[in-house]
Amino acid sequence: MEQQINQAVGIALSRDSEPGLKQQAIEFINQIKSTKDGYKSCVNILLTNGSAVNDEFKFFIFQVIDENLSSLSQEESYEIDQQLFSYVSQLIYSKKQDSSFIKNKTTEILSKVFCKNYMTINPNFLKNWLSFVKDNESSELAYDYYLRLMISIHEEIGDKLIMRNDFLNERNSYIKDKIRIDDMPALVESWYKILEISYTNYNETNMNNSLIVIGQYVNWMEISLFINKNYLELFNSILVNKLSNKVCSTIAEIVCKKMKPEKKFELLSLLNLSNVISNLDNSKLDLDFLENLAKLTNAVALEMCYIIENSANLTQDILNHLLNYWQLIFNFLSNDYDEISLQVFPFIQNYLTLSKKTPTLVIKELYENLLDRVILKMKFDSESFDLEDEEAVEEFQEFRGKLKFFQESIAGLLPDLYLNALPIIINKFVFEETNNSSWDSFELGLYELTSFNDSIKNNLINQPKSEIATSKPMGIISNFFFKLINELPINKFNHELNQLSLFEIIIKIYPNLNNELRSNLEFNSKILELFISNIGIFNPADKVKLRCWYLFFRFVKTIKPHLLSDEGFLSQFILNLNSDLLVIKAELPKKDDESELVESSNFNNQLYLFESIGSLISMFNISEESKLKLVDMLLQPIFNDLENLLKFKDKPEGQVPDQETQLVHLQIHHDLMAIGTFARGYHFESKNKYSVIIVQKFLNCCQIIIIILQSFDKILMVRESSRFAFARFIPILQDNIINELNKLVTVILSSNNLKTSELMEFVAFLNQIIHSYKDNENIYNLLNNLLTPLLNKVFEMIDSLHSITSTNEYPDLVRDKISLKKTLLTFVSTVITNHQTSLLITETNKLILPTLIDKIFGICYELDLDDPVLTRLAITQLINMATVFQDGHIKDKNDKFSSVNSIEGIDSYLISNSTRLVFELPFKLKELNAQNKYVLQELSLLMKTMQAENNNEGFINSLLSFLTENGISEEIKVGFCKNLVELDAKQFKKYFIAFVTELRR
Repeated sequence: MEQQINQAVGIALSRDSEPGLKQQAIEFINQIKSTKDGYKSCVNILLTNGSAVNDEFKFFIFQVIDENLSSLSQEESYEIDQQLFSYVSQLIYSKKQDSSFIKNKTTEILSKVFCKNYMTINPNFLKNWLSFVKDNESSELAYDYYLRLMISIHEEIGDKLIMRNDFLNERNSYIKDKIRIDDMPALVESWYKILEISYTNYNETNMNNSLIVIGQYVNWMEISLFINKNYLELFNSILVNKLSNKVCSTIAEIVCKKMKPEKKFELLSLLNLSNVISNLDNSKLDLDFLENLAKLTNAVALEMCYIIENSANLTQDILNHLLNYWQLIFNFLSNDYDEISLQVFPFIQNYLTLSKKTPTLVIKELYENLLDRVILKMKFDSESFDLEDEEAVEEFQEFRGKLKFFQESIAGLLPDLYLNALPIIINKFVFEETNNSSWDSFELGLYELTSFNDSIKNNLINQPKSEIATSKPMGIISNFFFKLINELPINKFNHELNQLSLFEIIIKIYPNLNNELRSNLEFNSKILELFISNIGIFNPADKVKLRCWYLFFRFVKTIKPHLLSDEGFLSQFILNLNSDLLVIKAELPKKDDESELVESSNFNNQLYLFESIGSLISMFNISEESKLKLVDMLLQPIFNDLENLLKFKDKPEGQVPDQETQLVHLQIHHDLMAIGTFARGYHFESKNKYSVIIVQKFLNCCQIIIIILQSFDKILMVRESSRFAFARFIPILQDNIINELNKLVTVILSSNNLKTSELMEFVAFLNQIIHSYKDNENIYNLLNNLLTPLLNKVFEMIDSLHSITSTNEYPDLVRDKISLKKTLLTFVSTVITNHQTSLLITETNKLILPTLIDKIFGICYELDLDDPVLTRLAITQLINMATVFQDGHIKDKNDKFSSVNSIEGIDSYLISNSTRLVFELPFKLKELNAQNKYVLQELSLLMKTMQAENNNEGFINSLLSFLTENGISEEIKVGFCKNLVELDAKQFKKYFIAFVTELRR
């Protein structure tokens, strides 16, 4: 049998086994595991021949025992207990060294046997082991198994990171209680002896495992057993002489043990760790040990904060001790390795937070020391830091952000200290050491200037808000900023990080300057010169250059309009840009290291330049003719490019390589996006008025775009970019755009390959047109002609998605379906609220209105989409319709064409279907949760609106008839109608929810 099992295990584990044979072996193994005979055979093999069995076979035997433990009777459980004890005893007597993973598996099974037997079957389990270890006190192997067993028992009954069911939690609680009563003192004494012997003989494995055991069990055992003189002296000896990471963790576990503040203070005083740690020579310690030492120091200091927080009468005594630890904290904080510094951050943050509630902790000298060290720790290490490693830079910036939080906390606690220190640091690193300072010192100064500005702007020093702008600190910042722009040579910014810092500072500080400085033409010109220099938007480093394009855009948006008038400067600037940075070059997505297609970000950043130039030309205080010249300089290269691209429109399909075709379409898209973005920049203020020649220029842009669109009307990205550009032309062109707008709408709507997303964006574009031109007759006629085709297109797309309801199988399509319906409802809302409802009843569109209303009612009932917001939006549109329709006419006086047409029967149709909706929908809802109660509120408002907008008596009679037809009792229907008439909207909402809740029971 042994040979069969051994062979089967070998075949099952072998990669070279023939599949059929391997399957037979696995079936045989599973049979062994699941039968009592298999279990007994495996135990017998372990006991009779265990020392000769290979590791794989032995591991399998333990698996079989493990799987059968729960089904053993009490007698069998006791038997396996004794058998395993005997097996391990024989290993120890024969000094047989198993592999570590086999030892761990052995003690894992023993720990499960312990949990099963300790309470009733074998209450002497631990005593037997203690006696065995005592009898074999010279055997390191005995200690090894015993300690591994204690670790395994902890994992079974004490590890809080393992989730367990209620039964196991209760069982473990009983086991721990029994250990405390019967075995705890003896266990703790045994661990001390083993630790002492292992330390003396320097058996590192047993020493570390002893420390692990103590750290685990101290959490739920009597703490006094661990903090006697012998234990503490041994801990300190190991800490000093063996530099053990595990002893740091163990002491930390003891220190963090929950106890009353007074007892905790006694413990910390007894440990006196500050003296022990301070006597260690940090320069000779390895980094892992230093990091663990920092963790231990942090833990002790945090516990002192806990005492102060919970026992005010001990504050002064604790503070005296805590000051000793602060020197250790400072040493770890200042360590060259950030991972070591990080370990003391929790204490520093806790102390600063606690200081806000306990002024006694705010000690100026201590805070001065802390602020100095925090500031110096923020400095990049220029010698060892790899700035090409973006992840490392990002990690350091995150690390620096935590230090900045400490700095800001100090600012709030001791404003005078902060306000004195920061300007000195900034002045020293930015202005005083301009000739011989390294880039990292200069960068630190710039960073602190930014931080100083943030702290004053966010009022961390608690000034009256009205005085911040004119305060002395803000004056200091303004002076620093002025010197930074005017006095420092540009070659001082010779490092990428410093170049970026300069422009980030400009964006942060410039908006807060006083009007006098912001109105200074020479000063603004100087900033522009920095932006358009080789350290700014012409920077050779892509990382800096692309970021500067965005920051330049931000700066242009903050410049006070009409301050600039140097036409020559701007002309040369645009020429320089056109020759390099404004050249649009489409790039197809490329695969990254993970074979994912990634689009280049260059063009999106380039758009910031186009918008910035648009704003600059528009705000420059120069003649309109000069502005037109500048606009031509910028746009003409794009027009030329588009003209060249037109030649591809007539090429037969398939003649142009697919990749080239894609590139042509992408190039057109980029050109049109650039034109539209430039227009958005030109319209930098909503109150701007534009000259005839400028309007004509943008009208020419529209005409060019229409030509391109008509030539490439089947291309989605061309349609999208055309629509984008037109949306940006509308504020500038106003009524002048109408003819071209008509062409744009016609081309897009007639496209036979519209996607759902594009249709939704197109409808949103029309919403903008409706809002912008609600009083324009030409736009009204345009909308009148396209309304029915548009709605038919939306209905057709909704119907194509109708059968899709499973969010698990088709999440994107379900999302599209919901979004498209919301788009339709928003469009209806836009039409009605912008006084264009008459569009729905013109001769051109009146036939589509019943279908539209049916669709809205249908959406109300479509609960399988589980989107209460969609349902409410649909009901809201029914309310809007009930408000504007009366006797077949539009009663909106602001609708210019409300009296032209009418439609018969719409009132009665809305009333009958709305009444049915109000009494059917509540009982189709799965549950009356918070979201669905909002749906009920909307239904109640629909009912009140119907009652208010129609003939009261006639409507009530109609409602009573409906309720009678549907079998509603006389008492309920009379009560409902009475409340509907007498209660206001708010009261009726509450009534209606209660009414529905009662009827659903």
